[in-house]
Amino acid sequence: MIIVTLLLPLLPGLAALAALLQKRARFFGWAEKLALAFVAGWALHAVIMFLISLAGMPLVFLNILGADLAFSAVLALLFFRRIDRSAWRPAGLKWPPLLCWLMLGVIGLKLLAVVWASFLKPVLDPDIIQCYALGAKMIFLNKTILVYGPWNDKPLLPFLAQAWTAIGPNNWNDTLLTLPNPLFFVSFLVIFYSALARYFKRWYALLATTLLATVPFLAYQAGTAYTDFGQALYYSLATIYLFLFAKEFSRDKEAARGFLLTGALLLGLSIWAKKSGLYYAAIDVAACAAFLWTVRTAINKDDWKDLLWSALLMVALALPWLLFNQLSTFRGYYTELASLAPALPPGIVPHTWPVLEALFRNAFLEDNWHCLGLLFIATLALYPGKVLNRGRGYLLLVIVLQLICLFLLFRFTSNYKYIFIETLLNRLTFHFIPVILYYCAEVIGAGAAGSLSLPGTAD
Repeated sequence: MIIVTLLLPLLPGLAALAALLQKRARFFGWAEKLALAFVAGWALHAVIMFLISLAGMPLVFLNILGADLAFSAVLALLFFRRIDRSAWRPAGLKWPPLLCWLMLGVIGLKLLAVVWASFLKPVLDPDIIQCYALGAKMIFLNKTILVYGPWNDKPLLPFLAQAWTAIGPNNWNDTLLTLPNPLFFVSFLVIFYSALARYFKRWYALLATTLLATVPFLAYQAGTAYTDFGQALYYSLATIYLFLFAKEFSRDKEAARGFLLTGALLLGLSIWAKKSGLYYAAIDVAACAAFLWTVRTAINKDDWKDLLWSALLMVALALPWLLFNQLSTFRGYYTELASLAPALPPGIVPHTWPVLEALFRNAFLEDNWHCLGLLFIATLALYPGKVLNRGRGYLLLVIVLQLICLFLLFRFTSNYKYIFIETLLNRLTFHFIPVILYYCAEVIGAGAAGSLSLPGTAD
C-alpha cells in the first residue's frame, strides 16, 4: 500500500500531461515526461482531494482512487486520438563517458542522503509538528478539510499531500510524511538536466545538474516536511519551462507552445504549495509580459490563442483555492503592508542598510548555495553579450524582480524583524536558487559553446 500510495498520483499526472501536450509530447524526453507527470500528478492529486472534500465526500482511499480514475478516464476519452503514443515509448540509453559516471555517483550519494533524512527518523521540526503534520493528521482523522485547522490562509497542497501518505496505507506514520520527496528530488534533477541537454553537451548538462544536487540547502529541505522544497520545485520548473518557451518562440512555435502550457501548469500548481507562490506567479507573468512586448510584432493569432489557453489553465488551477479561502491571502499581504509599526517589537525601526547587508551575506558569505552568488556575478561579467538574447532576458528579469521583492519585503513590512535571524531570508531565496543556477549554466554554455567538448567523447 505504501508503493500504491506513492505511485497512484502518477496516474492523473500522466493523463493531464498527455492531454495537455498531445502531439507536442515529442519535444520532451521520455524520462522528462515521467518526471513531469510525477511532479504534476502529486499536486493534481491534492487538488482532486480538495474538490471531492468540498463535494462532501469523505477523504478515504476508495473515494480518492475513484476520483483519480474518473479524472484520468475523462481526459483519455477527450484527447485519446490527439495523443502521440509513440512519443511516450522509452528511448534507448547511450552509455555515458567516465566523467559522467563520476557525476552520477555524486548525485547518487546525495539521493541516499535525502532518503536517509526523509525516512530514517520521524518528523522532528517544531514548525512541521505544530502546523503541517498537525493539519495532515486532522484531515486523516476527520476525513475532510471542512474543519477548523492550522492551515488558516495557507495553501493546502502540503497538508493534503501529507494526509495522503496516511490515507493510502490507512495508518498514521510520521516517517512517511516525506514519502514522495526522494522521487521529487530525482524528478527535479531529471527535468533540470533534460532542459539543458536540449542545447548543450550531455556532460555539461550533467555537471550543472550535479551542482544543483549538491546545493546544501536543497538536499536539506528535500529531506524535511517543510513546504519550501515543494515551492522551489514547482516554481523553479515552471520558470525554466517558461524560459524554454521564450527561447523557442522565434525558432519552433510548436515546441514553444508545449513549453508554455507546461510552464503554465506548473505555475498554477505552485500557488498551492505556499503563500509566496502568488507573488512568484505575478513575477513570472510580468517577466513573460515584458518578453512578449519585445516580440510583439512576431505574435500571430495562434500565438494569442495559446497564450490565452495557458493563462486560463493557470487561473483555473489557482482559482479553487483562492475562492475557497475568500482571497484571504491577498488580505493578509495588504494587512502586513499596512501594519508595519504595530507588528514590530518596541524599539525596532526599519533601516535600509541592515537589509542590504543581510542580502549580501546571504548571497556571498553563507554556505547554503556553494559559491553561486560569485558564479552569477562572474557569468554577467564574462559573457555580457549572452545575458539577454535568446530569451535569457526573461530569466534575468525574474531573478532581478525576485531580489527586489526580497528587499521590499524585509525593508517595508513587519518581516524586517526576521533580518536578524535570516532563516526566512534563506528559505525565500531558496525558492529561486535553481533558476539562478540554470541561468548561469545557460549563459556560460552559450558563451563557451566552442570549448564544451571533452577529449575522447562525442559529446
